[in-house]
Parts: sequence; C-alpha cells; structure tokens
Amino acid sequence: MIDDTDRMIIHALSADIRMSFAKIGAVLGIAEQTVARRYQALVRGGALQCTAFIDSLALGISQGVLRITPQPGAGGTLATALARHPDMSWVNITSSEVLAVHRPRSVGDRDEMVGDRIPKTSLVQSISSHTVVRRYPLVGNLPNFAELFTTTQLEHLRSVAEERFSVITERERDERSWRSTLQMGPVDHKILAMLEADARMPYATLAENLGWTPARAAQRIRELVDSGVMYLDFDVSLPQLGVALAAVVWGKVSVRQLESAGMAVGMLPEVPFVCATTGATNLMASVLCRDTRHLYDVMTQGFGATAGIDDLEVTPVVRQVKQARMFVNAGRMSRVAVS
Repeated sequence: MIDDTDRMIIHALSADIRMSFAKIGAVLGIAEQTVARRYQALVRGGALQCTAFIDSLALGISQGVLRITPQPGAGGTLATALARHPDMSWVNITSSEVLAVHRPRSVGDRDEMVGDRIPKTSLVQSISSHTVVRRYPLVGNLPNFAELFTTTQLEHLRSVAEERFSVITERERDERSWRSTLQMGPVDHKILAMLEADARMPYATLAENLGWTPARAAQRIRELVDSGVMYLDFDVSLPQLGVALAAVVWGKVSVRQLESAGMAVGMLPEVPFVCATTGATNLMASVLCRDTRHLYDVMTQGFGATAGIDDLEVTPVVRQVKQARMFVNAGRMSRVAVS
C-alpha cells in the first residue's frame, strides 16, 4: 500500500514531473536512492505512471464524452476494445452503459470513430457523444498531499521545481492551448511517443534515439510544453490512494447559471474534473468518494446546494477499465488491457 512517504514523492512529482530524485530527496529529507527505490516500486506495483499527452484543444479539435449503451452482456468486451484505442481515456463501465473520454488527434479521427466505427460495431446498441465546450477550474488537482509537508519543505519544493513540468489545472491548460501556434512535425511525434512511455525519460536517452544533443532534445520538449500542444501528467491508481467509489454526475443547469454552477462544482474537493457539454444534460463531473455515505453528502451538500442545477443523474462506476493512459485491473495499472 502507498504510505505517506510515497504520497510526498507523488506530490513532489505533481510540482515537476521530471524533477530529479536527488532534488526530491533534498526536499523530503531522505536519500536519493530511497526516492529512486520507492518510485520504482510505485511503478512496478501499478500505482504510478508518468506519461505525456497531446492536448487536442491546441490542435483545434474538441474532446468528447461518449455514453454508449452496449448490447446485453457486451459491456466488458466493448469497454476493453475502446480502451485499447490510444485516443480513448477514462473508460468506465456503469450499471447500464460504457463511458469514455475521446481525445482525437485529428478531425478525421473524431468523425470516423464517433460517426462510423463505434455505431457499426455489433457490440453497440446506441451511442451519444457530448462535446466538451468548457473545462472549469478546480479547487486543486488530485492527488494533493501538501498537508504532509512543512512550510519550509513546500517553499523548498517550489524553489527547485521547473513549473512548466507541473501537473497543471484544466484552466491553465486551456490558457496555453488557446494561444498555441506551434505545429508538430514527425520528430515531435517521435518525442511524444517516447514521453508517453516514460515522461521522466532522461534527455540523454531521448537525444540518443533522435540523433540530437541532450540540450537540443530538452529545448524542443520545453517548446512543445510551453506551446500547450503537449503536456506531462501522471496516472495514479485511485484504489491504492484509498478511493473506494467513483461516480459520474450529469446535471441539467439553467444556461444563465451554467458558468457559476460549473465554477461552484469545481470548488468541491471530491471533484477532479468538471465541464460543460452539449446534449440533453449540459454539466458533467467526475466524483471520487470514500463510500456511499460520502457520495450522498457530495450529492446533497455539494451539487444540491449549487444554484441552477435543476436535475441530477448520478452513475456510480462499476468497473474502471482505463485511466488517462493506463489500463486498470484489480486496483493495479498496467499497459496491457485485461478482458
């Protein structure tokens, strides 16, 4: 199980996902070798994976949330098939449908997947696609273990972190993406593929694979991140963090109050993602809870107390198949899908 030292290492990586083990050790007051050993144990144990993503918004392509009703008995097979597609993230099975976030890399990919491939499969009964039109800021990125640090440690962490490599909020990502003018070339996609496998891959290793110098590789990665086209992030096993219950909340909100409602929901500590969407419901949020009573409190005291939310649909996740990048099985993450 993840202990407090592991949580502090994860928090340090959220400040700078490429921070050296030596710097993390200096902040935490432990040996560099201890940080390295614990990090590798987290990776091997399926608790943590540092990776990279293209932000489709920076490419002028909208993300979508897919709600798919599978044929009877086909939910698991369908979810696994979707999860194997590199553009699919957060693939979950609920009691009645399969949910997935679609992050297409081109308009053609988006149209082919939603308009042709998924509807034509024999596993699908019906599909609805909800375009993400606004991502709301959050009270804090999850996981956040700042309470485990002293004030001096947090100040030290901020002083040694390279901010461009922090796990940033959705709002910060949107601000970077909207101003992006950078165009990715073939070499950039090769860089992305290597960082998808390991966002902490040393510059020397990247440079060797590219035929570049380490300085040139580092500079190009900084350019890609600063432009908003690419960002670094990590997957963390939610069960290993103590999250026993995940749910997706769909709300109908008065258009005049949609902005304020989305901002208010983003202030709930149990919400790691909230957005405005197209469709019959116009507000969607992910919720992470300890148990059903905790979920009830979030529904009644959180969403229920938010002005403008007229109707609420709560769909608990029965099985998580894939997180942002990694497949999930029995609380452990891996790169291989388990049917």
